Amino acid sequence: MSYQVADGERPPAPAARTGRVKLLVVVSLVALVGFVFANLVSAVPFFAGLDEVTAFVASIALYGTGLVVASVAYLALTGRGLSYLDFRSPTRAALVVTLGGFVGATVFRFVAIAAALVLGLPIAGNSATLPAQEGLTVTLLWLVPLSLLFIGPGEELLFRGVVQKRLYDRFSKRAAVVLASVPFALVHVPTQYLATPDWGAVTVTTVIVFGISLILGWVYARTDNLLVPILVHGLYDAFAVGLAYLVISNGLA
Repeated sequence: MSYQVADGERPPAPAARTGRVKLLVVVSLVALVGFVFANLVSAVPFFAGLDEVTAFVASIALYGTGLVVASVAYLALTGRGLSYLDFRSPTRAALVVTLGGFVGATVFRFVAIAAALVLGLPIAGNSATLPAQEGLTVTLLWLVPLSLLFIGPGEELLFRGVVQKRLYDRFSKRAAVVLASVPFALVHVPTQYLATPDWGAVTVTTVIVFGISLILGWVYARTDNLLVPILVHGLYDAFAVGLAYLVISNGLA
């Protein structure tokens, strides 16, 4: 039995408390398994004898696809099906939220990074940008469409469409947004450490990623439409890597 919890309300206890713990464990495992599966699949192109750029593009595409497959597999195994996913044509209000989410996430990122620099705190990179740091700046250009078509859709389908929505069964929407952001931030730790093997930098960056996730979770909770966080996430990543390409290609970094 599940309980739909409204903000400010509590489900029956003590059964609800046990149910909450079980649900947290389940969604955490779903997030972990989905992320591990996607990363294993994404490693295949690097062993296929492809050139570096082709292998990179195929890897990112397989990563996003792997997340989608993992999400759909979970829904199928639990008898929920694709109808569980909140996909609908965006209304004008949803488009406004999308724009606000993109601007909010971008501003938050720049403010957070600026604050970290002022405080003398290190910032970690991301393994997806390592090829660019090693001279293959064209991979940053590839990341623009890949962010929109694979990274945004894959990560949001898993963390918002499955994890966050499942948490609605036992938690308020506000709590679900926060709780879903924890595994989202943590699964990005390995990619950050690969790029910057400094736990101080990784910790700071993980906090920033957590903040971005709160914004993504909020726009989903606000609209109940998965297209909104998918667009916000894709646009946010695409803008960030596009800007990085301009900075690096013009010798500003």
